[in-house]
Order: sequence, then C-alpha cells, then structure tokens
Amino acid sequence: MFTGHFLNTLDGKGRVSVPSQFRQVLSSKNFNSIILTNYFDGCLYAFTPASWNDILEKISSLPQSQKEVKAYQRFVVSSAVECNLDKFGRILIPQNHREFAQINKDVLFAGVGSRFEIWSKELWDKELAKAKEVLQNSEVLAELGL
Repeated sequence: MFTGHFLNTLDGKGRVSVPSQFRQVLSSKNFNSIILTNYFDGCLYAFTPASWNDILEKISSLPQSQKEVKAYQRFVVSSAVECNLDKFGRILIPQNHREFAQINKDVLFAGVGSRFEIWSKELWDKELAKAKEVLQNSEVLAELGL
C-alpha cells in the first residue's frame, strides 16, 4: 500500500525520483513501471500495472454505450502511459501530463492506498486546504465508521 507524502524536484528533462517508500512497494510486487494517467482533480494517478489491468477489466464489463463510461475512457484511459523506473528510481513524466497537472518544478507524491497521486506542490497545497475544510465540517466520516 502506498502511504505518506513526499516532495521531490523535477529535473530539466522532465524526470523525477519516485520516493523510495513507493519504489519498495513496487519492487515487492516485482514491478519496475507504473501506469500514469490524468485524473479529474488536476493531478496524475499512478497505478501498478496489475491495478491498472483491474480497472481496464472493470471498464470493459460496463455498458459501452453509457455516456459516463465513454467519458471515463476518453479522459482517463486514453491519457494512460506506462512509465518505467530507470536505474536511479526516476520516471519521465511526459510533457502533456506535466502540462495537465501544472507540474513545473516541485512534485508532490501522495500515497492513497492502492495507488499514488502526483501533484504540483502549489495545487496540492490548495487541495489539502480544501480537504481540511471539508473534514472539519463533515459528519459523513463518522457515519462511515472512520
């Protein structure tokens, strides 16, 4: 499971070091790559290849004529790319993904269980502030038993 958050810096070629804790999770499952895709809230989602295959299987079992399924396929699935870790534990974030997530220099990795998210530091700070506000005024988590 991916947990914690870590700040790294994008190099001039668009590469960034994946946090060692995340590399350990990947290595323990014999993965040397991740599937990177755009996601709705302006960040990038990173899946293990096995988790991504599970998602693709789920999507293929859904009604292909449903507009939400089509939208998900067009927005999320079509933006997916496999990123291999190099011998230094870095991935190259493609230019179009960097532009989508507004990643210029500071890269925030956030572990959220079976996947991790990649954010620009600036957008992460804004998103975290929103999350704190939602949680301060929410009784939903208590209702869910959290």
